[in-house]
Amino acid sequence: LKFGGSAVLKNILSSKLLLDDCKCAASIICGELAQNNPTAQAEMLKCGLLDQLAVVCATPDTTSKLCAKSLYGISCIIRGSEDGEMRFCETIAGPTLLKKLMTRGDALCSKRVMFLANALMMSDYSTPHRVSNILSGIIPAMYPYLDSPDIDVRETFLRLLSTAVSTAAGVGTLLPDLPALQDALAAKLASLQKDDVFEREQIEDILLKIRNEDEPGSGVHSPTGGAGGAAVHHHHPAGGGGAAA
Repeated sequence: LKFGGSAVLKNILSSKLLLDDCKCAASIICGELAQNNPTAQAEMLKCGLLDQLAVVCATPDTTSKLCAKSLYGISCIIRGSEDGEMRFCETIAGPTLLKKLMTRGDALCSKRVMFLANALMMSDYSTPHRVSNILSGIIPAMYPYLDSPDIDVRETFLRLLSTAVSTAAGVGTLLPDLPALQDALAAKLASLQKDDVFEREQIEDILLKIRNEDEPGSGVHSPTGGAGGAAVHHHHPAGGGGAAA
């Protein structure tokens, strides 16, 4: 990075001539260099790598594989970086991008979206506005992943939902969906096998948090002590079925 590596990676990602495999490799390199590395994160933000990765994801004909790898790069550049998270969420309209990617109906890409959304909501720099903005964008496209045939996708969805119902802003955003969501979770719980320990524990915890959402001391809180959530339209989490792998 000290010798212009960020610019090279950016040029690869913006090229109209290079194959997707080259761009996937560049995205992975971005992620590996930036992860838990504040100096690299700052350099990549400065040279516009975050913005270019977002452009790659937003391009309509971007393949599922390249989209997922680009999201990996984005995630590593911004997680733990206050400036990076702020730029993604506010300046380059990251929640809108996540909404667009979630509606692709692509399990590989959606798993990355849900992972990043969860990380942004759990961040020390999160706010009630961020939680509401992210959640309202990816509802209801996230709900069918409760029944995904891919266990990693299901577990990523459950982690995201657990985070959402642990905040006042998240509960407020999900409020129109809570009755149908409870029914869907209860049905899923009843269908689990004894060895599905993680899913069982997560669903039981989520249902408990939903039931206790209006009770004092329930543990439902905002990341910054705020409350409330954006209004959303009614959806049907129990409908649909599993997403295509």
